[in-house]
Amino acid sequence: MQSWYLMVDMQLHWFSLLILYPLWKWRKVGIYWIAFLVGVSCAIPFAITYVYEYRTPLPTGVITK
Repeated sequence: MQSWYLMVDMQLHWFSLLILYPLWKWRKVGIYWIAFLVGVSCAIPFAITYVYEYRTPLPTGVITK
């Protein structure tokens, strides 16, 4: 079980370097990079939900038959 935590910790360490290094070295490029990552992290779940027509388990106030 400890090897799983070590693996995840190492992956998050490398991923954080991909985010923080451009922000530290090239400020403007780093800000665009973070904005791009935020946009992609919002677009992917939206696209998956749209393509597979997943429904929310929460009540939305719309009654469908």
